[in-house]
Amino acid sequence: MELKEELKKAEKFIENTNKESRVLIIAHRDGDGVISTAIITQLLKEKEFNQTNIKNIFILSRGKEAQEKIRKEAQKTKAQTIIFLDYTPNNEVYRENTEEGIRTLTIDHHPQLQPNEGGVYVNPWQKEVLPSAGAMCHQLYTQAGGTKNTKPWAIISAYGDTRLKETLKQIKLTPKEEEIYIPSGRLDWDLLEVVRAMAAASFNNQQAQQLLELTLKSIEDENPSLIAEEKYGKAKKIFKSRNKAYREMIEETRKAEVKIYEESKLVLAIIRPKRNIKNMAVDHLRLKYPDYTVAVASNKEKNYYFSFRAFEKDLSKVVPRACEGIQAQGGGHSNAAGGKVKEKDLNTFIENLKEQLRSN
Repeated sequence: MELKEELKKAEKFIENTNKESRVLIIAHRDGDGVISTAIITQLLKEKEFNQTNIKNIFILSRGKEAQEKIRKEAQKTKAQTIIFLDYTPNNEVYRENTEEGIRTLTIDHHPQLQPNEGGVYVNPWQKEVLPSAGAMCHQLYTQAGGTKNTKPWAIISAYGDTRLKETLKQIKLTPKEEEIYIPSGRLDWDLLEVVRAMAAASFNNQQAQQLLELTLKSIEDENPSLIAEEKYGKAKKIFKSRNKAYREMIEETRKAEVKIYEESKLVLAIIRPKRNIKNMAVDHLRLKYPDYTVAVASNKEKNYYFSFRAFEKDLSKVVPRACEGIQAQGGGHSNAAGGKVKEKDLNTFIENLKEQLRSN
């Protein structure tokens, strides 16, 4: 089924939802999740949903802690409808929602290892073209008759989530839009500043919520440069936090013991940051090692949390296979993925990863 047809299911879901329904939006805590939430919130507003009944939270993982957070928030808000964006929870969450009579809609693009068992599920990850979640929400918004221009936000979400090429195949810019948003094949400077600001969403919930408020205002005003314009105003703390994180990332990668495994073309760095800067660090290192798969990990509460980047290996297959047989979980896109590994299984995981990279 084409993505446009899949999104029609989501459109019908929203059309069939009572406008007084208590809606809980649960999104991945990153730039793509923030933008997806803003676009869907704008759509619900234009469809005249009761705004006081719409709540949102951001979430990072799919483990038991995340499952419990979802359960508590659903109970707290007395949710009747839950919309998952840029995020797919464990199937147990869907089963619980079904038992509680909660309707669910999911719009995601992360590869899933198990079939979804609940509600309306839109995820084109098995298809050749895989846009960002924000781009899919833009397409849904447009199909459903949205009145604002959310196309630049589709581009921002895609650029920040390493899905720009795939997204542009879907949203098809006009020559004029190409010149405005991607002059000379490069992202417009203001839009790039917004991408940088969106990196702060992963640091904590407060900054994710602040970015959401600014994005909603930006969509309402049809001014995609608003967050960049507020660099020294309302978004000052966000940019300051992001810049501190970037400095910390540079210091941590310089201090880190970087291991290079030539036989498997793997670069591994373990860092000990104060903030969630793994994505910054892995992107930084892949520039230095473009011919390698790059893995960056940090240790917290007897677990190692990984970010991966690769140009030639399919990480959506490599990482889950490396997790088999040990206390670990992971996955993501073909060129960008994440994972969580128990401290005691770290060495086994690294050996598994090296073997997968050699054989795939």
